[in-house]
Amino acid sequence: MSNKKQRIGIIGAGWWAAVMHIPTLISNPKAEIVGICATDPDALKKVQDEFGIPYGVTDYRQLLSEIDLDGVIISSPHIFHYEHTKAALEAGCHVLVEKPFTTDSKEAKELVDLAARKNLNLNVSHGWNYMPVAEKALKLMRADLIGEFQHAAIQLASPTSDLMKGKGLSLAKDALLPPLNSTWADPSKAGGYGWGQLTHLLGLFFKLVDEGPKQVFAFTSNSEADVDYYNSVSMRLESGATCSISGSSNMPAAFAKFQVDIKIFGSQGNLMIDLEPGRERVLVETFSGETHKEEIKEGDGEYDGSTPANFLVDVCAGTNSEDMAPGIVGYRSVCVVEAMLQSSRNGNVVNLS
Repeated sequence: MSNKKQRIGIIGAGWWAAVMHIPTLISNPKAEIVGICATDPDALKKVQDEFGIPYGVTDYRQLLSEIDLDGVIISSPHIFHYEHTKAALEAGCHVLVEKPFTTDSKEAKELVDLAARKNLNLNVSHGWNYMPVAEKALKLMRADLIGEFQHAAIQLASPTSDLMKGKGLSLAKDALLPPLNSTWADPSKAGGYGWGQLTHLLGLFFKLVDEGPKQVFAFTSNSEADVDYYNSVSMRLESGATCSISGSSNMPAAFAKFQVDIKIFGSQGNLMIDLEPGRERVLVETFSGETHKEEIKEGDGEYDGSTPANFLVDVCAGTNSEDMAPGIVGYRSVCVVEAMLQSSRNGNVVNLS
């Protein structure tokens, strides 16, 4: 265990890094941001000036070779996550990568295996996974109160309509740097709701239900930018259990930030999770008539963008607790979204090995 400040680098110092990761690390007394990378020189200078970060480069290879790093945060556009994560792991760094983990399941599996071989932590920035609600839900699942898992119904809706239409994110209009439209609304760059948002829901689900997907069939509806806007997915898992998955970009921001609803059905009872602000709940109802209800405070289900970066710092310092969003969770999420988009295109069930 070390008392020194953990040296963290950031590859992809854009919108979300400036909004969340950089302020989080600056406020963490155990962390030091020793270098950042952004391909846009003007954006890089803005971030350096705003936060007083002296070392900034436009080439991630330069960052990894010139700076002694304990950990790296990858918050570059979706299609670069594999390349940047692989390079950081090969440089011997623990890694936190933004979702989606990657946009290719084979590449995701390669990264999970690489991290294991090098004995490095690789976790994905699924903010809900680290919330008190998620930890309490996991406790109930591990208590085996619902018996054999048989089915789940999970849904996510978020106020990202303008983002998926290529009009920018109205909620980020005052941000230092705006989200890149190409990341979210370009079909050739893994734009769309599946990669951009549904992976959050899948990341939480696969932490609660520890098994991989086997078959996926899906319909999607596209936005005017021709990226998926609504998702309707049927999934069978390795055990034979089934799951219905719903995703929607079309959530009015004035009424709620997100709707996150997970229902897990078992042979002895059901687990219900609601993370919508103001109505959070986690409870199990059993066929024997028992109710196990966790005490939930308002705000316990609020999306937490800061904890993943702080978790990385703890990993580097050797003081971390359980990883609530490990690489395997990200890998399974990538498998589902990849298969969802393939099924929607060809109209067939996709079988996953």
